[in-house]
Amino acid sequence: MNRRTQQEMEEIEEEEDDSVNASRGAVDSKRTRPGRRFVLLIAVCWIVLLAIMGLRIYLTSELSGNNAELYSRIQELETRENNLTQKIQNMTTNWNELSISRAQWSIDSYCLGNADDKCQPCQKGWSLTQPSCYAYINDQYPHQKTWEEAQGDCRGRNSDLAVAYNSDEKRLLTVTVQSLS
Repeated sequence: MNRRTQQEMEEIEEEEDDSVNASRGAVDSKRTRPGRRFVLLIAVCWIVLLAIMGLRIYLTSELSGNNAELYSRIQELETRENNLTQKIQNMTTNWNELSISRAQWSIDSYCLGNADDKCQPCQKGWSLTQPSCYAYINDQYPHQKTWEEAQGDCRGRNSDLAVAYNSDEKRLLTVTVQSLS
């Protein structure tokens, strides 16, 4: 058996250390141990991870607040849309009812009460001057009306002030008005 002395063992260990150190390069006695570097790297990773989690929590809470505001705004706009839709439906219903009422009034004005039970082109008290019907109202001073009053009177009769669309109609209206004067 080969027993080595303590001194020989120390020399062998030094040689092994030298060979290990020689393969790595020069030995720096101030270098940190590999365990410390590993702990430092893990600490930095934990700090970065905590920063990411903190940002996520902060941004999530901000977005939740914004989402709540946007949701309430959407609810408000939907309510306004429903109200406007209801108003449009009411106006359409009223318009349809007025159209039916106006049509019935026209039938009553032009057709009922005639001796021969035939519909006339113009209602009673109006005269036909192609292509339209006219009611001539010849109020004398002080009963004459302003343009606005005359227009209101015409609208009350479901009509409007006369407008001549061509020269023949204008000439005919002029002659009729002059004959009334």
